[in-house]
Amino acid sequence: MQAVVNQANYKLDLREAIQRQMFLRAYEPTETNWFRQCVGPGDTFIDVGANFGHYTSLGAALVGETGKVFAFEPSP
Repeated sequence: MQAVVNQANYKLDLREAIQRQMFLRAYEPTETNWFRQCVGPGDTFIDVGANFGHYTSLGAALVGETGKVFAFEPSP
């Protein structure tokens, strides 16, 4: 299923729990709210263990054009 999550386009498999929670905007609500308070325009954010990219896309939306996001997923 195509969806927009954190202002990014995703192709999600709703059979998978994390992707389904991302689609429903219910993925880690406490951590996501904290993240929104900590990251802002112009910041640099490094996401190690990016997995499906929830925090990567949210970070990109929050840092804006003046910030930078680096995302790494070491697991194949």
